[in-house]
Amino acid sequence: MRKALLSILTVALLIVTMAFTAVPSHAEGTDRITYRMQDHAHLMTESEVTALQDKINALVDKYGLDLVIITVENMADYGYSDIVAFADDSYDEYGYGEGDDFAGMLFVIAMEEREWAISTCGRGIDCYTDAGQAYIMAYVKPQLSSGNYYEAFNTLVDKSAEAMEAYKTGGEFPPEYTSEISSGSKEPYNPATGVAAFIIIGLIVAFIYTGILKGQLKSVRYAANANNYIDENSVDINVSKDTFLYASVTKTVRETKSSGGGSSTHTSSSGRSHGGSHGSF
Repeated sequence: MRKALLSILTVALLIVTMAFTAVPSHAEGTDRITYRMQDHAHLMTESEVTALQDKINALVDKYGLDLVIITVENMADYGYSDIVAFADDSYDEYGYGEGDDFAGMLFVIAMEEREWAISTCGRGIDCYTDAGQAYIMAYVKPQLSSGNYYEAFNTLVDKSAEAMEAYKTGGEFPPEYTSEISSGSKEPYNPATGVAAFIIIGLIVAFIYTGILKGQLKSVRYAANANNYIDENSVDINVSKDTFLYASVTKTVRETKSSGGGSSTHTSSSGRSHGGSHGSF
């Protein structure tokens, strides 16, 4: 009797175990969100990776847009030499993206190549415009270059949260520089200001120098004509004409302005449309 009861309990336990393992979609989703912060290059501590992972998951749950950060030692180990293709394929092949349009953004850096790339998809293309990506990287890239990787990724997540909030509420992203200045950030350097300053200083110095030279010419007197300098026995020139020996043509390249406010897109190897940008650090 005891053996029969033990057999029944064993079978029941196996059935319950099989029932839990027969839900691949739930397990797959858990694995996917666990790897939204993939530090394969080992740039951070385990606690830092966990903190970023939790922060990213909270944003994805709130806004319905995926956000992924990947670090690798080099692209060659994965069979890539193009950082854009690497980012796009990582996004597509690992099943990232929220909703039917696979909306979100993926950020990847390759340490050996010192390159970074952003890949956006679905609603993420509209959320992260070209101007928005440039704004984010203006804050992230200096931190990457200085080796402050945890700070860089924290900044990336924070600025991505700003973009998500603006996209959700219809706000402006990137914000105007005035709002950045009022929050304590430094105003971006304007090269035209420096050029104007050099020109003004140069004019002041030139004015003073020429004034000094003029003061030294005390023997010079004004002459109404040049008769005093003409030798009567010199050559008599009674024919004059102007002959142009050469011509100088200066060409100025006309600046072409982009449409602005949108996102440039391309097609990945899987045939999916992606936005994004890339560069070095």
